Amino acid sequence: MNRFNQKLRAHGLQFRRGSFTTLQIHHQPAHRTFCRPLAQPLPWLHRRRRKQAPRSNRQPEGSNNPMTIIMKGACIAISTLLVSLPLACTRAGNNTTYEVPAVTGELDHTHAAFTDILANHVENGRVDYKGLKKDPAPLSAYLDSLAAVPEATFESWPKNEKKSFLINLYNASTLKLIVDHYPVKSIKDIGGLVASPWEKPVVRLFGKWTTLNHVEHDLLRPISGDARTHFAVNCASNGCPPLRSEAFQAATIDEQLDDQGRLFLRDPSKNQIDRSGRVLRISPIFKWYEKDFESGEIKNFVVPYLNEADRKVVEEGNFEVRSADYDWNLNSK
Repeated sequence: MNRFNQKLRAHGLQFRRGSFTTLQIHHQPAHRTFCRPLAQPLPWLHRRRRKQAPRSNRQPEGSNNPMTIIMKGACIAISTLLVSLPLACTRAGNNTTYEVPAVTGELDHTHAAFTDILANHVENGRVDYKGLKKDPAPLSAYLDSLAAVPEATFESWPKNEKKSFLINLYNASTLKLIVDHYPVKSIKDIGGLVASPWEKPVVRLFGKWTTLNHVEHDLLRPISGDARTHFAVNCASNGCPPLRSEAFQAATIDEQLDDQGRLFLRDPSKNQIDRSGRVLRISPIFKWYEKDFESGEIKNFVVPYLNEADRKVVEEGNFEVRSADYDWNLNSK
């Protein structure tokens, strides 16, 4: 057995005693440990297996095998650790500073530069990511102008200017994230094993790198107190409310948010009314953020955005509210 272990160590492996049918290989060093069955035994390992006792004399397979139970527990522990890593990465990202871009003048609160980008690359909520990737300079310059805003200046703005700034920052940063990884089939393909795209430090704000989740959940939602902002932030997916072909701005943001609600809730690919079955199927967004929508009275929030015929049917009938399917495919042209 010592000679056997010596051969394993020569290949950077270590054998933990157990039945060969549930053989576990642990790659060293410890910080790169993986738990997996050996798919292709080495030739000398195969010869060793032929010398083992008959199956009937070995420890039984399955859930009663103590070694199997131990290894499953170890893999669960490792999985739990991996789940916790994105939070650590996020905290590290929030503490990482960037060099503030040298931008002359104050921020243009009409966000005209972003409107030009959206008008050239977005049509009916579909995005020309290929075109954005070919000409990334305007988007980068616009994000530079947002990254140059000091936190004290932001805090001095009226609420609607803060709302429009944060919505545009979120949407522009999402576009940049997709462009940097394009082509991809879904935003969820970005981030890998230990970090979702929403927990990656990809947003420059107030001198530090932060995340899309921080912008939306820690800043936009508390500052605005407006559930309609869920109709405005875009996650680059077909199931998301459509990305407008214009930037949000303080002077018109109320009208823009109401229009977003109508566009989103009247889209049958995202929300459906089953008149015969008396079922109102709405986007999972309303379930995910239920507390933001009329303290749980979701139907009361939805009805005003429906067209007149659908609104009348839903108001008069006893409709059950259910979640529709969500399409995470990229919202590309």
